[in-house]
Amino acid sequence: MLLDAERWVHNGLRLPPAPVPIKIGGALLRCVPCRTRSRNTNRATRTGLSAMLDLKQDAISRAMTAAPQQRVVDLTPPGRALESAPSEAQWDQRRSGATDTRRSQSGDAIWISWETQPRNRSMARELGVPLHILEFRGGRIRRQLRAVAATIRLLYAARPAVVFAPNPSLVLTYLLLLCRTVFRFVLVSDAHYGGVVDVTGSRAVQRLLEFAHRLVDLVIVTNPGHADRVRSHGGKAFVCPDPLPQLPAKPPKPAGMDGVQKSVLFICSYDADEPFREVFAAANSLAAQGFRVFASGRYARLKLSPESFPDATLLGYVDRATYDAYLHNVDVILDLTTWQDCLVCGAYEAMAAGKPCVLSRTRALTELFTHGTVFCSHDPGEIAAAVVSAYENRAALSLQISDWVRRHHEATHIRVAELRTGLRLAQVAAR
Repeated sequence: MLLDAERWVHNGLRLPPAPVPIKIGGALLRCVPCRTRSRNTNRATRTGLSAMLDLKQDAISRAMTAAPQQRVVDLTPPGRALESAPSEAQWDQRRSGATDTRRSQSGDAIWISWETQPRNRSMARELGVPLHILEFRGGRIRRQLRAVAATIRLLYAARPAVVFAPNPSLVLTYLLLLCRTVFRFVLVSDAHYGGVVDVTGSRAVQRLLEFAHRLVDLVIVTNPGHADRVRSHGGKAFVCPDPLPQLPAKPPKPAGMDGVQKSVLFICSYDADEPFREVFAAANSLAAQGFRVFASGRYARLKLSPESFPDATLLGYVDRATYDAYLHNVDVILDLTTWQDCLVCGAYEAMAAGKPCVLSRTRALTELFTHGTVFCSHDPGEIAAAVVSAYENRAALSLQISDWVRRHHEATHIRVAELRTGLRLAQVAAR
């Protein structure tokens, strides 16, 4: 979306210069170079940011609570919903050091990531800043060394006034902290769950995370619980749940679903917080009621055998097109976590696809996903009952989803406007 000339008049700047080619990791990029900023300009940005963080987000709360919370499902607190979003072209493109270099709408801000992840795309899209994915092949050390070099070259060429970056990666966060002393930009850390709480339980890594929160200019988190943690050790936090992902138009039903009458997609990566064994136990009773559970994710990393779970279909790793085909064509989506403040990606994807969703009964999930969702514990019997309830009430839950999606979009636009104002970025028209 192009901005008119007046929207580019910001801090004494006029229209942006033409993009120039930049060579990064073997890929030819086209970026909009920013103007040299003084220390006073960045100091003013930080002052405005602090003032913005002192304001209460009453408008956001009103947007998300405008409609009454309907409770059509008995098993848990209210469910939540989402509409089918417009398609996002080439979801898996530009790997191995490639970069998404859409023309910047903020003029002098960039988003840097070392991996492909849905939140990076959706947040950069809403903020209107170009997303640079510096992702390489090879061993871990080799990948990170190449990413470090590519990041420094990008900063030197673009000279941004504001840099957004996800945490994880902690290495990327500390690299940008070092580079900030040279390039003098405002650093905004977008902290995922592992960027607030070390999932391995290491006290040393946790201290590094907390120290980074104090050093960066702002930490964006997904929920109030994480915001409290960041503030408790001296960081500045801003709450912004994920904007909804943009999914492609509904694809044909995958061949693996032929003959299946009642279907469930269990979104799983087989990490420590996911009760996948309980789900596979629930699949036994669900199979007796005509359901088939399809499980995504690399099960081989835990040396699991598909033959050990005859009532579930373990898909393993599938490409994005196949994953979207299952996402759009199943009846119910299931995504569980034992972490209280984790907002699982599968919930956002379920809302974007307009599919009833079964989620864990945790603090963060029940507070955000208030429509179109059934919540449950991790007891196999309750998981099975929640799936059956979501299936039987799928028509009512789908209606709730449309309303929730509308309000989530409105709240997202308010949050993004607040963030851009605090960072002194030009406003982007609502999408």
